[in-house]
Amino acid sequence: MVVFAMLTFVLAVLTVTMLAILAVFFMVLVVVLAVVFTMAALVVVVFSVGDNRQGKAKNSRQEKGLFHVYNFLVYQ
Repeated sequence: MVVFAMLTFVLAVLTVTMLAILAVFFMVLVVVLAVVFTMAALVVVVFSVGDNRQGKAKNSRQEKGLFHVYNFLVYQ
């Protein structure tokens, strides 16, 4: 009976440990994806502003919006 209790306890501890490891893994994954998304958005903004400054972009709404976002991020 004591052996069964010990095995049950060990199994419970291993289960909780695995769940904690998975939780940490998913939290790190979310942070990495957030950083990748943010960097991709900044690259899009910077390239759009570069095109707008050279007069290549045709969409005036895009020019105004992304140019002001870029200026806010760089100069604030």
